Amino acid sequence: MNRARYRELSKLIDGEEGDVDDIVYAEFDALEIQARVEEFQATHPLKCCSAIQRFPVIAFYVRFPEAEENEPKLENATTHWWAFADPDGPRPPGVQANFGPRPEAKFCPYCATPVPKMRRKAETPPDIVQASGGQYCANCDERLMGCRCLPYEAAFEPEPT
Repeated sequence: MNRARYRELSKLIDGEEGDVDDIVYAEFDALEIQARVEEFQATHPLKCCSAIQRFPVIAFYVRFPEAEENEPKLENATTHWWAFADPDGPRPPGVQANFGPRPEAKFCPYCATPVPKMRRKAETPPDIVQASGGQYCANCDERLMGCRCLPYEAAFEPEPT
């Protein structure tokens, strides 16, 4: 995705400088969709069966030590595969909406393939989010909650089998 163009269009739309036509909004929307797809692919890299791709119930997450929450360093990250459920979805009788901590996933629930071990990529993507101790990404200058840079999970890949 062309993240520089995305940031340019975002500032143009937010600033409402002059007339922003429908073509600009359409291009921005297309880039927004592409960014969301890239984010999803970074946190849902399992491709073992068609069911897990269609109904992704396992996600890959990167965690950092508590002392580094404001300025995380990828070299200190730990990786986790978490199973999750839709809190608004169907539940067995008597099960509360809060399921508690997410269980660590060890295998695909559809085909029983073990989840792969993940390793750092040889080269970290340049468009990865960079939290620098505040509420803004040092990479794109957007608030972290609205940042469209790649998540930390994009710096990892499955180990070859």
